[in-house]
Amino acid sequence: MASIIDIESATDDYNISPRDAVRREALRYFSSNPGMDTAAPNVGLHNSACTCLSARDMSVQDLARLSLGLLDRNASIKLAQKYIEAMGISPICDYSDFDCTFSPNKDLWQLAIQTGTTQIILDAQIFPSVNLAGNRRHTKPRRFLEQSLLAAGILPGDKFDRKMGLAKSVMEKEITVFRDVEAARKRILIENPQANIRGHPELLLASCGMDQELGYDKREICGKLVYWSDINNDAYTALEIIKIAPFELFEKFGPYDWENCVVTGGPTCRHAAEECLSLIRKILPNETALHRKTNRYIVCHVLRLAGTIDAKLELTKGVAEKIASAKDSMEIQHIENKEYII
Repeated sequence: MASIIDIESATDDYNISPRDAVRREALRYFSSNPGMDTAAPNVGLHNSACTCLSARDMSVQDLARLSLGLLDRNASIKLAQKYIEAMGISPICDYSDFDCTFSPNKDLWQLAIQTGTTQIILDAQIFPSVNLAGNRRHTKPRRFLEQSLLAAGILPGDKFDRKMGLAKSVMEKEITVFRDVEAARKRILIENPQANIRGHPELLLASCGMDQELGYDKREICGKLVYWSDINNDAYTALEIIKIAPFELFEKFGPYDWENCVVTGGPTCRHAAEECLSLIRKILPNETALHRKTNRYIVCHVLRLAGTIDAKLELTKGVAEKIASAKDSMEIQHIENKEYII
C-alpha cells in the first residue's frame, strides 16, 4: 500500500513523478479554456492546479484531490469531442473557443431548453464522474456537445437517440482509467473500511497517469517557471526577446485575461491593443485558435511594458519579425536537411 509516496520523484517504473503527471493534466485542462478562476465551480480546483504548476510545496493529499478533479474534467472534455467525431457532425466551433458561461449562443441555449435536449443528455449519463474529490461538475463539455448537435439540426427524436447510442458505445471504450480508480477505491476500503477516500495516495497513483511523458520542458523566463512545448514556443520566445516574466502561463491564458488586460487599461490601452494586434496579424499567422491566442498573449505582455503607443508598436513589430524570421530559418533548414530518395 502506498501510504507514503514521494510526489516529486520518478520511480523505477515511471519516467516522471506523480506531481509532474498531475502538472501535465493541469496544463491540458487549462488549455481547454475552462473559464474564469473566480467562477464558482472553478475556484478550488483552479487554485490547487496553479499551486501544482508552481514551485510551491504541495501535500500528497492535496495532489490526490487535484488529480481526481482533473481526471473528471479532462475525461469529460475528451469524451465530448470523441462523441462529436463518432456522430459524424461538425463541432459548433473549436472547443477552446467555446464559452458557454459568459458568451453563450442564446438561440441554441433557448432551443436546448425548449426541446428538452439538456435534460435528455443529462439523463443519458454519458459524462461519468469518479466524484471522489468533492469538485463540482464541469458543464462546458456537455454544453459543447448539446449545442453542436442542435447546430447540426439534430433535435430529440429517433436520429438523436441513435447519436446517444453511439456516444454510449464510445464511453465504454474510453473510461478505463475510471475503472482503475474505482478498483483502487474498493481495495482501500477492503483494507480499511474507515479510510478517508478523498486525498488517498493510492487514488493519486491510479488517476495521474505516470505512464505518460510530461510532454513539456521546464524552463524559467525572468525567474518564472514555465512549461515549454512546440505549442507555446512562439509565445515564450517573444517573452524572452522582450525580457519579461509571464504574468500567466500560456496554457492558462484565456479570453478573460485579454479582456482584463485591454478593458481595465482604459481607452488608451484599448487603442494600443488594437493597433498592436492589427500589426502582429500582418506578420504572424492568425488563422487558428492557437494563432489568435499566441498573438494576444504576446500583445498583452507588450502592453505591460512602459512606453508610448509608438514604442509598443515598434516593440511588437520587432518581436513578431524575429519570430517570423526564426520560423523561416527553421523551414529552410528542414528542407535542406531532408533526405530525398530517388
